[in-house]
Amino acid sequence: MRDPHNPLRMGVFSEGKPAITHYEVEESFRFTALLRLWLETGRTHQIRVHMRHTGTPIVGDPLYDGGSCALHRIGSLDRPLARKLLEFCPAQLLQAVKLSFTHPRSKQLMTFEIPLEPDFQWALDFVRQETAIRQSGV
Repeated sequence: MRDPHNPLRMGVFSEGKPAITHYEVEESFRFTALLRLWLETGRTHQIRVHMRHTGTPIVGDPLYDGGSCALHRIGSLDRPLARKLLEFCPAQLLQAVKLSFTHPRSKQLMTFEIPLEPDFQWALDFVRQETAIRQSGV
């Protein structure tokens, strides 16, 4: 349902339509995580809305509080790294790498996969490297 305070955004409201997003943490880092998400429904901005609603907005998503306004939620030791990550992210770090659906006529399962976009891969490599450095005490 559209957010009454910001008509550009959607929101979670009791009178809205049901929306179900499942997730699994693939990797945890110092101030963010890589998630695998799959949807039971397909609402406008569903993933972005649900991540914001849980207090874990998508990195680089300015509309749903994942941009520089999220820096205050990150500890002071990690804030410079988070700021650098945001500087190098041209958009939110959200990408469908695998889509599957049943073809409406043939009833065959259709699956399509692609690799991560270069910017997303850079961001992932960056947080992996910084996490490893901090854990090693360097």
